[in-house]
Amino acid sequence: METERADTAIRVLRVLKTPLTLLALLVLLFVFFRVGYNWLTAPAPPPTVAPCIQMPITDGELRSEQVSVQVLNAGGERGLAADVSRALESDEFNVTITGNYEGDQPPAGTLIIGADPNNPEVQLVAQHFREPELQGDGRIDRSVEVLLGAEYAGMVDDASWEIAYDQPEICLPEIVEATE
Repeated sequence: METERADTAIRVLRVLKTPLTLLALLVLLFVFFRVGYNWLTAPAPPPTVAPCIQMPITDGELRSEQVSVQVLNAGGERGLAADVSRALESDEFNVTITGNYEGDQPPAGTLIIGADPNNPEVQLVAQHFREPELQGDGRIDRSVEVLLGAEYAGMVDDASWEIAYDQPEICLPEIVEATE
């Protein structure tokens, strides 16, 4: 009787071995599929921002060609960012990005964002706009972002291309070619 039970148990194990193995493999396949799918559909990591680099200050003035500016249209006027970018480039600013603002809350007028609103690069860009609002966000690359809202007040015609700065060097972004 004991041998009959052992034989039955061995037969049951032999019969169940293949389906249990297949079930375990299917579970593993499903887990790997889910992990792979989640990995493939995950949002891309944000681009790394290069920190600022030390640039020399000559004659105690920060010049517009040393400042990197991004111009984004946050209002409804078509081509506004391109027009403002051309005006800033004619004043020798290094415009790196021109495009549309894709944030949730666009500013009403002109919003100028930099590492700190009191930084000379932010102040120099602000001199070129009428009624700008200045804001700091602690960005490490020290670039300046200009958001042009629906109530954009325009640019100042005779704004200065330089601003006094009493340090021998300033940390600013490396000058790169513009992208659109």
